Amino acid sequence: MLGLWSLVLALLSLTSIGSAGFAGSATKFVAKYHALDQENSLINVIETITIVVSSISLVLIIIINATFKYYDHYLFNEFELISVYKILPWVLFSMFFGLIGRVYLSVLDGLHLIYIRSYIGIVSKVIYVFVCLVLIPKYGIEGLAISYLINMLLILILSIYSVKHYLPKIRIFMPKFNKQIFQQIFSYGFNFQLGAIFQMLIDPVTKLLLKDFAGLTQLGYFEVVYKFYTHSKQLIVVTVNTFVPVVASLKELAIKKIRTLYKNIFISILITSVIILAYLFASLPILLSIVEVNMNSEMLIFSVLIFIGFLFSLMAVPAYLFNLGIGNIKINTITIGVLAISNFLFGLILGREYNGIGVVLGWTIAQVIASITLLLLFLKLEKINSIQLISKEDYLLFLSFFIAMTLIFFINIKYDNNTFTEVIINYAVLLLFTTIPIYKNKNIRKLIKKKNID
Repeated sequence: MLGLWSLVLALLSLTSIGSAGFAGSATKFVAKYHALDQENSLINVIETITIVVSSISLVLIIIINATFKYYDHYLFNEFELISVYKILPWVLFSMFFGLIGRVYLSVLDGLHLIYIRSYIGIVSKVIYVFVCLVLIPKYGIEGLAISYLINMLLILILSIYSVKHYLPKIRIFMPKFNKQIFQQIFSYGFNFQLGAIFQMLIDPVTKLLLKDFAGLTQLGYFEVVYKFYTHSKQLIVVTVNTFVPVVASLKELAIKKIRTLYKNIFISILITSVIILAYLFASLPILLSIVEVNMNSEMLIFSVLIFIGFLFSLMAVPAYLFNLGIGNIKINTITIGVLAISNFLFGLILGREYNGIGVVLGWTIAQVIASITLLLLFLKLEKINSIQLISKEDYLLFLSFFIAMTLIFFINIKYDNNTFTEVIINYAVLLLFTTIPIYKNKNIRKLIKKKNID
């Protein structure tokens, strides 16, 4: 059921294929007019984007719903379709409300109110978990879908209320379309949209390949591990997201500071990513036991491959988000296109040879290729010397984590210990190899003292 839920959600996320780019562009233009203190233009941006996103999303939901029903027998068997049609209406409504909510969350980012967005995220997720605990035992997978809809509605209501509080003049129920504003955001939003289309193809393609080559059970296992890494990644990405409106403002007022800011953020994010993902990997046996899943050899290999993919992805996150703030959307679009195409090709080729592990390996290779491409293109465009980004101390730190992770992998795959013992051994190995490099690393000391990012 978890594999089924994961696949349906991935497929129906295509409802945002025509509007996600415009929703995301709100941050850039709200930040711009907020920096220039032009409230009327700011309000026009929000209302225009809301109309565009709502209209496109509604049309696409109708089209994708009809298309899904026509091709459903190619994707699922009769038994699976019973569950699919229980959750289909709930998920479609969730997607619609979620996209409108995304517009207002992006507005909060543009207004430098990221802490309010965080409060909304915390409140909505806590309530989401509570509703899941109540509805899933009673209604099964349909209860999960209803909980998901309630979560999206709550995010929408809270985000609208927050924006209305700071911009009382904004029209929520009768927004006005501004043609001039639309022309301004179209080029940015269109390029953003192309990237969003490629990005939205990655998840469904990966999960369809996993279903075909490994089955829904393996897809469910992948989803559990993938979610742990995804939420750990979000702990890091949410911090960098706050700099998108900052970069957009600097683009208008002090462009020379962007390079210095990028260098500081890049190394901070890279070091933080290595540490957080490594300790997540070491903690997986006990985390999986909480959701009643036992670590096996395939899940361990999934974990390593996802770790590598996310590490490279996080390394490119600052460049991706700085491009959003600066306006270099084409670079992001190109690299996401590379990611989507290579993910499909490598997943298909390797999946035929190595089943589920081959599909995940293909996903990892695609992440590495796309991340390096994005990083190199950004550094070249902004004329940043890549040699200056990472010091010898940082290389030593990364080497220590690589040795520790390799040793943990071989210990876990060779010896079958109980969960508690396994985690203790994992932590001991990490501490043994990485404590001194962490202590001696100047960037970590600066990060702790909050001196490396102004």
